[in-house]
Amino acid sequence: AEVVATAEVGAGAIAPTDAIVQAFLLTFVSEIGDKTFFIAAILAASGGAQESQGGNQKALTFAGAIAALAVMTGLAVGLGQLFHAVPDAGGVPVDDIVSILAFGFFGVKLLSDAWNMQDDGSLLEEREEAEEEVKKSVLPQWMSGGTASAVLPPLVIQAFVLVFAAEIGDRSFISAAALSAQGGPAGAAAVFIGGITAHGIATLGAVLVGEVIAKYVTEKQLAYIGGGLFLIFAATSAASLAGSL
Repeated sequence: AEVVATAEVGAGAIAPTDAIVQAFLLTFVSEIGDKTFFIAAILAASGGAQESQGGNQKALTFAGAIAALAVMTGLAVGLGQLFHAVPDAGGVPVDDIVSILAFGFFGVKLLSDAWNMQDDGSLLEEREEAEEEVKKSVLPQWMSGGTASAVLPPLVIQAFVLVFAAEIGDRSFISAAALSAQGGPAGAAAVFIGGITAHGIATLGAVLVGEVIAKYVTEKQLAYIGGGLFLIFAATSAASLAGSL
C-alpha cells in the first residue's frame, strides 16, 4: 500500500495500539486448545522422547516453545510487510483487501465449524494429534547427543522443532501476517508484541495447567469466540478502508 508521509496510519491501516489488541486476541483464541498447546503440555509433563529432565521439564519446554513462536511470529510479520509493499491496484490497497478477506474467511469457517460441532465436543482430537506428533518426533543424533546438546538441552530443541513445524501457516501465523500488512512499518512491532504476548500466556498456561484448561474449555466455545472475533475485525477493517477511499 502507498504510504503518506504524514499519516502512516491511513488508507485502511490500523493504529499500533489497535494492532497490539487485535494481534493479542486473535492469537490467544487461536492458540488455546490447538495442537501446539497440547504439544507443550505433553512435553512439559513427560519430557517427550527425551530422558527425564527432572524438575526443569516445564521450564525447558516453555523455552523451546516460546523461542519457536517468536521466530514464527517474526516471519509472519515480515511476510506481512512484503504484502504491504505491494503497489495499490487502481487506488485500492491490495494488502488491506487480502487481509479483510482472510479475516472474513476464517470467521465464517470457524462459525460454520462451531455450528456443526456437538455441544459436548472436547479438545480430545487436538490432544490425540499432539500425542502422535510427540511420539513420532525423533531428533537426529547430532541434536540429541552431539554438539547441539552441549549447548541446548534436547527437550528445548524438541519443543522448538515440534512447535515451529505445527505453527507455520496456521491461523495465528496468517493473522499476524495480515495485521502486519494492514499496519505497515509502524504497526509491525505492535503486531509482534501483541502476538508474542498472547503466545507466551497461552504457552505458559499449557505448560502449567494445560490439562485443567482442556477440561473446562470446549472446541465449540473456542470456535464461536474465534469466529466472532475474526468477523468483527474483518468488519472494522473494511469500514476503515471504505472511509479512507
